[in-house]
Amino acid sequence: MSGKLKGTVYVLICVALWALIPVVVKMGQTTLDNHQFLFWSSLVSFLVLGAACFALFSVLSKNIKKEPLCVVTIYFLTATFASFLSMNYFSDFALPSGSEIVPVLVNGIMVNGFSYLFWLLALRSTEASWLAPFVFITPVLFSIYLIVFFNEPFAAAYGIGLVLVITGGLVNSLKY
Repeated sequence: MSGKLKGTVYVLICVALWALIPVVVKMGQTTLDNHQFLFWSSLVSFLVLGAACFALFSVLSKNIKKEPLCVVTIYFLTATFASFLSMNYFSDFALPSGSEIVPVLVNGIMVNGFSYLFWLLALRSTEASWLAPFVFITPVLFSIYLIVFFNEPFAAAYGIGLVLVITGGLVNSLKY
């Protein structure tokens, strides 16, 4: 598989996961506010990716290089700390309720965690200028998710956004 095709597959997986953010947030904020939800999601991301990073480091310690998994783990350690400060400043400490556990886990593991690994793999596979237009599909895709999962009404802005995303992708693909 060519680097461009591989990068495209990775970025499409990443975008599909990122587009789930409003879905899991809507499902997961019954008693948690946005600061609390962000903290718990970041903590889950850090714990899951941190464990995987430690396992990878233990096995591959001969060649100590910063792998994407370790870089993302460091990012989520920082995000966990920042969201903890934000939660305590703007809100109160609260544990997720039973109905919020699954959305917090999905957001922490899939939406936040693994999506960033796919993004880093995509960036390693091909040029960022090729990948960038795909990221703009995210709002269109999450609008579709909200319509499908929550029967949200279709707004004209969704159609306009889709046309603009496609146009931007076509313009980006032109070689000057």
